[in-house]
Amino acid sequence: MLKIGQGVEKILAPKSIALVGVSGDTGKASFTGATGILANLHKSGYKGKIYPINPKYPEIFGLQTYANLSSLPEVPDLLVVGIASQNVLPLLQEAAALGVGGCIIISSGFAEDESEENKQLQVQMVELCQKSGMRVCGPNCLGIGNVHDNVTAITSVGLNAGPLNPGGIALVSQSGALVSSMIAKAKDKGIGFSYVISSGNDADLDLADYIYYLVEDRNTKVIAAYIEGIKSPDKFKKAAALCKERGVPLFVFKVGRSAKGAKAVQAHTGSIAGEDVTVNSMFEKYGVTRMDSLDELLEISQAFSVPQRDCSGTRLGVITVSGGTGSILSDLSEEYNMQMPELSAETARQLREILPSYTSISNPVDTTAGIIREPENLIKTARVMAKDDGIDVIYVSLTGAPPDFEVQVVDVILRLNAECPKPVVVGWYSGSMNQEGMKRLQLNNVPCFNELDTSLQYIRLLAQRTTSKKRPLKVLFDSPSNASGLEFLKGKKGVLNEFESKNLLRKYGIPVVEEINAQSLEEAKGFAERNGYPVVMKVNSDDIPHKTEAGCVILGVKNAGELEKAYLTIMSNAKAYKEGAKIQGILVQEMVLNAKECIIGVKSDPHFGAVLMFGLGGIFVELLKDVTFRMAPVSEEEAAEMVKNIKGFQMLDGYRQQPKFDVAAIVDTVQKVGRLAYDLRDQLSELDINPLMVLEAAKGAKVADALIVLN
Repeated sequence: MLKIGQGVEKILAPKSIALVGVSGDTGKASFTGATGILANLHKSGYKGKIYPINPKYPEIFGLQTYANLSSLPEVPDLLVVGIASQNVLPLLQEAAALGVGGCIIISSGFAEDESEENKQLQVQMVELCQKSGMRVCGPNCLGIGNVHDNVTAITSVGLNAGPLNPGGIALVSQSGALVSSMIAKAKDKGIGFSYVISSGNDADLDLADYIYYLVEDRNTKVIAAYIEGIKSPDKFKKAAALCKERGVPLFVFKVGRSAKGAKAVQAHTGSIAGEDVTVNSMFEKYGVTRMDSLDELLEISQAFSVPQRDCSGTRLGVITVSGGTGSILSDLSEEYNMQMPELSAETARQLREILPSYTSISNPVDTTAGIIREPENLIKTARVMAKDDGIDVIYVSLTGAPPDFEVQVVDVILRLNAECPKPVVVGWYSGSMNQEGMKRLQLNNVPCFNELDTSLQYIRLLAQRTTSKKRPLKVLFDSPSNASGLEFLKGKKGVLNEFESKNLLRKYGIPVVEEINAQSLEEAKGFAERNGYPVVMKVNSDDIPHKTEAGCVILGVKNAGELEKAYLTIMSNAKAYKEGAKIQGILVQEMVLNAKECIIGVKSDPHFGAVLMFGLGGIFVELLKDVTFRMAPVSEEEAAEMVKNIKGFQMLDGYRQQPKFDVAAIVDTVQKVGRLAYDLRDQLSELDINPLMVLEAAKGAKVADALIVLN
């Protein structure tokens, strides 16, 4: 098995390149395929050896051609293939035998094709790579660009806008057409790349391999990826973990937000935790940031590709030339959970000495058109606001500034950025008239954004990354399993009844209500008399997972008479609900009073792993879906974040003089469930603890009901 990232350098940093499928007809208006790559290598000044292979022509672009691979004067590092799919495999076999290190296959007609024969071609290609160690980019891709080394082994209409700008962003995309569009867009915005990789079908090398290589590259400061699917989740996790360890931001735009993975299932968690929720949980755990648009992906990647100041928080000190923009920022900051705090009395006093009397001294500071006449006031205002302990970021909005103000204001902001100890961010909602000013700010490492919401997203991410530097990622790729848990599940499958589910929870130290699985009315009465009334009574049956719907749950049984009546009612309802249902007994449980109901769930994805869910019980999970998710296992800190990040957390934390509930007990239970989910990930399909009865502070929590579904 090839190691993650192995051999990628042969694709991205080749010292020699051979091309098959090139045409000698250089009179065409534009070039595509292997001919286009040859033309781009020729134009970009690639310093390595280039070997066009075509027996029909003595030379192409002034380069000597060769009849076939074996006639080359050396074994090339990289082979570019642009021929019909049915002819590709024999060529690859020849290349592997010669010792070629890597291939870019731009040909299509493999796994993306409806033909089973063509799909098998890709399978055979992968088998060849595994046996020989030769690596393949593609097939069905555009190729790669190593910008700093002039390896433009890519065919893209995006290059019609001009050569790739050198920079710090490594772009990896599974879509070739979008690569072209993003290259063109980046050119307009002055955004630069270290690498551009069109990965195509990811038959051999996939997204994780490229990331693993790029994170160690000296020219790469940010990795940006367009993702349609993650072929190897375990490899992706390792690559993402390495990014976090090295401090290289990994930003992605992933399509497929629909919950197609969530089918009708037994547990609440499964109905909420679709495929996209699972992916988001993985991203959250491994420090991957998901973007909402391609523009956001490019612009925020550009901002993070240059040196950053640490950002201690998201309290904005806003300076604007437009009152309307200030109002928009006020609304957006609330949406992004940011603050625009009141200025301190001393800050207000000093600003009053600087700004005209008609200026409103508040946050945002609307300097109006006066700042255009006296641009020096902008830097004076920012200096004062930067000293305010209540402000973390200086935000300058230039929306509405006239074009003839551009040179002066950019000069002022560059001086401000050089001297300000706090991050300076510019929002400039404008058209092409201010494009050059924005580019100049970006080239001088000042984050500048055309869209105001993107600028706030950047600030939020900057603050998060500053905090995360102090929180190293603790990832368990392997861990010892709970032997007793594995032993307990031996031979079991399908849905475990409530009693069995709770017995498994007990093996992980998860607190469960006192109960008995009564086999007779007398046994039920004996438990209630020993433990005290009131009690809860339920059917215990593998065939009736939804007991409430079947009329097989009775709460608040207060005495022996009520218990007998409840016992008979449950037995009768169970038989009526499902004819022939196997009844293992009647559960008689302590009734937990004065508690808040919560839910903890697990949904196990066969590719990505187990995902934990936490929320308040009842309507909050059924209707409002006020829940949080994390990939299992979770640290104490992650479990605490899960609990505190639900919208209804105040209901646990003493809202309006209500009692505080035992949050520490919830956090402990979430952690233990995460441990169980990770240990038993190969057997577990779903788990629902609903409800977890949480008592008042320092009094603990107990599982009142549980459902486990095995694979």
